[in-house]
Amino acid sequence: MNISEKIAQIRKQPEHIRLRWVWGSVAVSMFFIITIWIFSITLIFKEGTAKNEKSTDTTVSLTEQLKTAKNQIPSITSFSENTTPVVPIDSAVGTTRPSDLQ
Repeated sequence: MNISEKIAQIRKQPEHIRLRWVWGSVAVSMFFIITIWIFSITLIFKEGTAKNEKSTDTTVSLTEQLKTAKNQIPSITSFSENTTPVVPIDSAVGTTRPSDLQ
């Protein structure tokens, strides 16, 4: 029996039987997901304790990279000094107002 025949057979069943199939499938899927999750968490903790000395080196390296990036990125004030001001246009006439040109 292939899967399409099994699905067709389940569709013919009453609703309470179909709900059993749904919850059974959910339970099996969650079992596999939780099992993989537990194994990955334990692996992360094992690697974390073994690499405890390297984590301080990584933190220092990351701090240095952030300082370098901060020095390379221009500040907002220097950006605003290099721009020209925008003159509003009077929407009714399409010209600038004399008070805006000062």
